Amino acid sequence: METKDHRVDADTVRDVPEDDLEPLPENRLARVIGRSSRYVALLAAWVATCGSLYMSEALGWIPCLLCWYQRILMYPLALITATGILTNDRRMHRYLLALAVPGMGMSLYHYLYQKSDFVRGLLPSSCVVGVPCSADYLNWLGGVVTIPFLALIAFTVIVLAAVASRLADEPEEETLEAPATSAAGERPLGRVALVLAIIAGVVGAFLVAGNAVAQGQAAARAVMMPVSAATASPALLQKGKAVYESACIGCHGPAGEGVASVRSITNSLLLRTGSDAELIQLVRVGRSANDPHNVSGLAMPAGGGRVGMADEDIIAVITYMRRLAQGSAD
Repeated sequence: METKDHRVDADTVRDVPEDDLEPLPENRLARVIGRSSRYVALLAAWVATCGSLYMSEALGWIPCLLCWYQRILMYPLALITATGILTNDRRMHRYLLALAVPGMGMSLYHYLYQKSDFVRGLLPSSCVVGVPCSADYLNWLGGVVTIPFLALIAFTVIVLAAVASRLADEPEEETLEAPATSAAGERPLGRVALVLAIIAGVVGAFLVAGNAVAQGQAAARAVMMPVSAATASPALLQKGKAVYESACIGCHGPAGEGVASVRSITNSLLLRTGSDAELIQLVRVGRSANDPHNVSGLAMPAGGGRVGMADEDIIAVITYMRRLAQGSAD
């Protein structure tokens, strides 16, 4: 009897028109945030990827070992995020978290490695190849913002975006064959257009910036200012020391003793006997890793990696380095 009643009730429910069924409650704001967060992750990944390439390829900033580890974790995120959005993969957050969470840890460690003698003492051999990981080309806001700090922000944004995307999505099916469903109000062509617009905008912006840097370097190389042979003033030496510590100390060391495979400049024949024009050209243009005069195997970035280094700064740093080579910089 109970079975019959149950069957009748089920048939009754089955006969109710679909229009009379009350839809399940939906948090539209959460869905919008979740859908938008994927594009935030895409933007963060592409800005970080193109930004790191801009620093190394346009500005000539040589990545250190820990920077390379962070690149290894960041670069795939740019492609995974774009592919996940285009295919509307509901499991994209898993792939993003698998790379972004270790990336956060690596960036945080690198930042603390730069700022803390205690952290450097814990693993002193964690960065012994190439450019020292304790130095940084970028020091904004009194040294608070460095390159690993920016990488940490990018990884954190991607992690938060992945979590927001997952929380706003419908529960996943337990089977591996669960198809990806279209997000409410989001059309496939719209996804493609937005993804391509974000990627094209970021890549285009950094290409324009890189071209501007190249033109600035070419213009600077066309101007040759002689370095005075007269005795340098204390003010010029102090200025040269400041430029040296911001652009050169990472590879050449605090006292010109050299770091890793970079030779000491305290006995540099070029600094002792080279002409002013030769030294100015070297600082402005830099020296590639395969240059026959390069014995370190490391590329020297143009201007020490400083964008548009002024002529007076080049003169000052050359004067200071000549004093280092003579052992009388102080």
